[in-house]
Amino acid sequence: MAEIKFLGYLAEVSGVRKKELVLETPTALKEILPPAFPSENIIILIDGKVGNLDSLIHPGQSVVLMPVLSGG
Repeated sequence: MAEIKFLGYLAEVSGVRKKELVLETPTALKEILPPAFPSENIIILIDGKVGNLDSLIHPGQSVVLMPVLSGG
């Protein structure tokens, strides 16, 4: 089972803060996310390492998606 956590406004976009998925084969992250999910200005961490929307998610992995924050 893979786990995806959505932080900030991305939880509103996805409709959940955490999602657990049963994956039988590695699947591209973009295929798991809702169609309206933003593809820019997001940070993707897969098991604590930087990933992207084309990264393959394997059973047992943990994914965190968060918006890019800026400030002064």
